[in-house]
Amino acid sequence: MVVSSPRWGAPEIWRRRAPGATLRPVREVKFDPRGGTLAVEIVVKGGQPGAYRVFLWNAKRTKQLGVAAGLTTDPTPSRVAVPVAAALAAGRLLEWNVVVEGQIGDAYHLSVVLLQGDKPLRGGRLRYQGELETTQLALVGLVTFVAKAAP
Repeated sequence: MVVSSPRWGAPEIWRRRAPGATLRPVREVKFDPRGGTLAVEIVVKGGQPGAYRVFLWNAKRTKQLGVAAGLTTDPTPSRVAVPVAAALAAGRLLEWNVVVEGQIGDAYHLSVVLLQGDKPLRGGRLRYQGELETTQLALVGLVTFVAKAAP
């Protein structure tokens, strides 16, 4: 659930943590609007193969475009280009949904890396890890692309 914060005007996402829910700002990832192609890499280790979907929201955050869907059958990164020129990416939201399967107690590790060209973006490495408490675990993440100021 994405909501606007009246104080900051920035999008936020609900994250459930026992005993209640808290609001956390959506991570901002800086990129060079004059730079190369933006991409996302997804790697699932441990557990069983996972499934993923990646979406790009328009700048007004009213429509989403399906970027990719697939399976992670080994620890080789699944790399997908973000389908918008870097010059037009500022303010857009990138969302991913990943399902990891396995047996209860299996360790899992999900790595999501946002890149421009072949270089990871600052703040663009996200990791999720732990032990499966059920046979499936759904993980959702969001980032906002923010253009770096011109030098």
